Amino acid sequence: MEKRYFKIDEIAAKTGISKRALRYYEEINLIIPKRADSGYRIYSDEDLEKINKIKELKESLGFTLKDIKYILELEKNVKEVLTGDVSEVSMVDNAIVMMENLIQLIKKKEETIKNTEVKCNEILQKLIKIKGNIGNIKGD
Repeated sequence: MEKRYFKIDEIAAKTGISKRALRYYEEINLIIPKRADSGYRIYSDEDLEKINKIKELKESLGFTLKDIKYILELEKNVKEVLTGDVSEVSMVDNAIVMMENLIQLIKKKEETIKNTEVKCNEILQKLIKIKGNIGNIKGD
């Protein structure tokens, strides 16, 4: 199957991520698109997939770009370990430590989300009470 490549405008349209953000992702090495002979960035299907993953991690799950970079690096390291592309125990040890750190990061996110949910429910109950009080006043 022939590889498809996309210009930055096409990637921006497909993902909803601005060209400026895509350039920034390249600047911080989240994505590394190839360059055409003309010097323009060209993105592969794999790049598109990675950008969509970045978007989901950032927008849906609230991870920072620093966290996302860590997650993508971990994914790469784990893939190498699981496919047998490792020659040293230290690479496996590194993947284990990174995975343990990611689990801790996820637990912190869960705790933050739970605390936010509790606060939102408290505010919701206050709003419902205020609405009831207003209804009682108007009903008099």
